[in-house]
Amino acid sequence: MRGFFLITTMLSKKTQRTSPVTEGMLESALKETGLSTATTSRVDEYDQNEVYKVHLEGNTYFLKFFSNSLADPDAGVNEIETIKLLRSYGLPVPEIVQFHKSVLRNYAVYSAVRGSPLVQQEVKSHTLQCMDLLENLSGITSERFGYVHSKSDTFREYDLYDDYLNDVLYLALKRLDTEYDTLSMRKKLSELFDVERKRKDFSFCHNDLNPRHTFWENGSLTGLIDFEGSFFGGRLVDVASWVVALRETGNSPADVSPYIGYMVKKSNDLNTTKFYLARRFLISASWHNKRLERDIVRREFVHLSKRIICAPTEESLDQVFADSSDG
Repeated sequence: MRGFFLITTMLSKKTQRTSPVTEGMLESALKETGLSTATTSRVDEYDQNEVYKVHLEGNTYFLKFFSNSLADPDAGVNEIETIKLLRSYGLPVPEIVQFHKSVLRNYAVYSAVRGSPLVQQEVKSHTLQCMDLLENLSGITSERFGYVHSKSDTFREYDLYDDYLNDVLYLALKRLDTEYDTLSMRKKLSELFDVERKRKDFSFCHNDLNPRHTFWENGSLTGLIDFEGSFFGGRLVDVASWVVALRETGNSPADVSPYIGYMVKKSNDLNTTKFYLARRFLISASWHNKRLERDIVRREFVHLSKRIICAPTEESLDQVFADSSDG
């Protein structure tokens, strides 16, 4: 399965984009799945894959629309197999109980999950539990997942990765050419990535890990969702995603700092930490580029990426977030 290829096609400016989910599509899917009397709400306003919470008779299910494209008419199959294996590791991942193919968007219904997503005010009190989750995910090796995620489709294909990074930079910096030296940023990111080219410790990456995709009850993780973009890559991919998500929701530098320290300790290399943080902020900036009302966020994230790349020490990296929080 070409998990990494899905990521590149989703962002490529040359690829036909997935049709947005309309009210008619949602109504039709609820009727087809027997959930027409349920109430629904979006899990994440900016999620490309569009996951809905479905409330029925005191239970919360998930209805997820996958990102069909010309390159991947079977969107969702990769996630089905990933979930089977993650559950074999004992992770609290809901099962897919229904899977439907559609011309516009394939979709699936997931089993009920207890608890609720982690909110901004709870992040600090759940730091140790969140780090345990990150540790568990990074401990899943490609040897076990080989038949789901082909090893040849990960960061090991550096030419494919370079194309992906170029697309991210194109979207993140679009219309900002006069403010940022694109070639300079690309060069610095490539220099940081040279360290990663020599690494062999690749692991499973959720690739969109954020508090909205985790569910908790009484301080314990009860659910983890949305694996469509998962792949095998660097061990810092998910913690970088987590840091960016905290910044998006306005968490304080004190909430973010423990994860910066975790990244440096995990990689034993500040440059690797800088690379994955800058990469993820640019990815998020490229997504916000699609919504003009989010352009302020995009500009902030591009600026953060540039400062991260240039930070000489772990302390100065912490200061980047402290400064951005101050305004």
